[in-house]
Amino acid sequence: MGAMSRTSLAECPGVFPRTARPVRRVRQATKTTDFLLAAIVCSLIAAGFAVFSDRYHHWFLAPLLACGILIGGDGISWIRRREMVFNPATLLSVLGFHSFFIAPLLMVAWEYQLPYLSGQPDDWREWVGLMAILNAVGLCLYRWMRDLVRKSGGTGAGRSYRRLDYREFPIVAWIAILVCTALQIYIYIDFGGISGFVQRYLTDPEGWKNTGWMFAISESAPILAMITLATRLRKSPRKPGWPFLTAVLSFFFAVQLFFGALRGSRMNTVICLFWAAGIIHYWIRPIQRRLAIAGVACLLVFMYLAAFYKEAGFDMVSAFEGSVERDMLTARTHRTFSQVVVGDLARSDIQAFTVYRLLQPRRYDYAWGRSYLGALALLIPEPLWSDRPPGKVKWTTELEYGAGSYGYRMFHSSRVYGVSGEMMLNFGILAAPVGLLILGLIVGRIMRFLDRAHPEDCRLLLAPIFICLCFAVLILDSDNVLFFLVKYAAVPSAIVMFTSHNVSAAGARRA
Repeated sequence: MGAMSRTSLAECPGVFPRTARPVRRVRQATKTTDFLLAAIVCSLIAAGFAVFSDRYHHWFLAPLLACGILIGGDGISWIRRREMVFNPATLLSVLGFHSFFIAPLLMVAWEYQLPYLSGQPDDWREWVGLMAILNAVGLCLYRWMRDLVRKSGGTGAGRSYRRLDYREFPIVAWIAILVCTALQIYIYIDFGGISGFVQRYLTDPEGWKNTGWMFAISESAPILAMITLATRLRKSPRKPGWPFLTAVLSFFFAVQLFFGALRGSRMNTVICLFWAAGIIHYWIRPIQRRLAIAGVACLLVFMYLAAFYKEAGFDMVSAFEGSVERDMLTARTHRTFSQVVVGDLARSDIQAFTVYRLLQPRRYDYAWGRSYLGALALLIPEPLWSDRPPGKVKWTTELEYGAGSYGYRMFHSSRVYGVSGEMMLNFGILAAPVGLLILGLIVGRIMRFLDRAHPEDCRLLLAPIFICLCFAVLILDSDNVLFFLVKYAAVPSAIVMFTSHNVSAAGARRA
């Protein structure tokens, strides 16, 4: 009976299919096939670039190929329909394939240069190649740690899970939604209306100081409403169809623009849309691959346009008026397609630059873990601790502009280095692979939970935001990751956990 129960759990939406031990050799052979197919795809792409330009007749192409194959195997598994749509490893492989393989290739093709930064190498190939070697080692560690953690701890049969109280949750959730909405309206009024809010965002960065806690509360309203709707639909005798669910997501997107996008937070909108789609996938009905691909395409278009809004506000509508206006807007905002593709969706540019600077005969004092301490210090408001230790901004600024440059209070770098880049800022270039090892630990823990999750476990409503955490760890820095957890996960997680209780899985089966 225990085996039958495990099988039934595996067939439920949002739970990964389990594989019996006798087919372990088949699994290994299939994994090998995935890597071989990834090798073929990566080789064809690399060959295409090599035909395009002789700049690719260089040793840097070999470690890039290794990175593409190591991360691309998970993506091939997804394409071959052996993994579910919301598998964190396969989703991460999409971003990783771009970050570790495609973006570095495009850097060389476009002769890319980081904006606003002098002293960059004329030829990126050597530094891209060195970073690719570090990434290849890190991806090996990532895969090893991920698989080790995912398989650890036994089968998980008979463990307890969290069951939502369907009478208590709607009451608490609607009270929270009303409080969050009222706070958002207060923020707009305090900032002089929506136009004043946008103007403050564009012209007065200091005006946002010490307001993060307000946004963490107010901008939780849309996702709380989505969770509330999902719990109601789950109890419905008939599953809603995709036309209705698509309309729900479209309306959610429109509401989300009001609750965050107007202050230039592209990530806020993208993350919450992903979360809403994940709630549908885990709690209502699985999302099909073609819908997921269409959704990703729409999000990429949104991120490109939102990049202009981040610099120009509502003037970004001129991007639709014609090529001349679009070129003028690009010149004004310094936001180009190449910068969005390489600088926003990957960290290959700044990480290769970090390797370049750290290997130059110039003085740079490593942070030695102090950037992480500075991130933790952000949890204490500045009025209570006026001399908090500096965060990673001190070391990013001094890496880019020289020792002592951070001493000028009005001048600092705002670039994001990613998990590997921040490790290098703290401990040197050989520490870069450790960042991906940590990522493997996080991905493995999330996959282990999803492998064993009971279909009624309400933590599946929170699972998408922790899948997003994997993306955040890869491309963001420690202070951004900490803000990510507080901003997105704190309020919804507290409400879901407060209105649920532990239930023994074994007891539930007997009942």
